[in-house]
Amino acid sequence: MRVLHPEISQEERERLFRVGIDLVNRGQFFAAHEAWEEIWRSTTPEPRGLFQGLIQVAAAL
Repeated sequence: MRVLHPEISQEERERLFRVGIDLVNRGQFFAAHEAWEEIWRSTTPEPRGLFQGLIQVAAAL
C-alpha cells in the first residue's frame, strides 16, 4: 500500500523536478529517482503516470 505524502507546493514540485533532471544529467540516476518520487507521492492521479515513468526509467539506468 502506497503512503501518500502531504501535498507539496508547486514551487517545491518544480524544484524537485529540476533537481531530478540535474541528477540524471550527472549520471546519478537513483538520486533522480528519489527526487521525483517525492513529487509522485504527493501528486494527484492525473500527472502521476508521467512521474511514475520517469522514476522507472531512472531506476532502470
